[in-house]
Amino acid sequence: MPANGSHTFEHDLLLAYSHSKKTHTLAKGKTIFHEEEPSEGVYIICEGRLQLSVKFGSRPMPIRVAGPGFVLGLSTVFSEEPNPYTAEALEDSKLAFISAQDFQTVVKKNPDYFFQLVQSLGNELFELSTQTLHVLRLQAKPKIHL
Repeated sequence: MPANGSHTFEHDLLLAYSHSKKTHTLAKGKTIFHEEEPSEGVYIICEGRLQLSVKFGSRPMPIRVAGPGFVLGLSTVFSEEPNPYTAEALEDSKLAFISAQDFQTVVKKNPDYFFQLVQSLGNELFELSTQTLHVLRLQAKPKIHL
């Protein structure tokens, strides 16, 4: 399984445990969800690539390209927060959806998944912190006055 992001873990086993797994085919240019929409579960990218973006003023700002194995929605599956980004297909893609309730049940019953989930979210937090510091450093460059 390719490692295309910090949200990658043994998704095949997770899918095998989920009774409510639904497969979605997403055509190039279509979105699976939009920023600020309520989150209902997680999507695992099985094939294809999706661009994740956030609104910056009136324009979308890409923040990541995610591919097979990437799990969308981990940051919201245990909360009632809306989706933090929009996910749009860069090419025809296949995704598996697992409801928040089923995902939580699987994680509670399987300590290995819980550990992998915590590790994955920790990696995501580290990556976001690194990106934030990089942006702050760019903005804080000393200005030379002549």
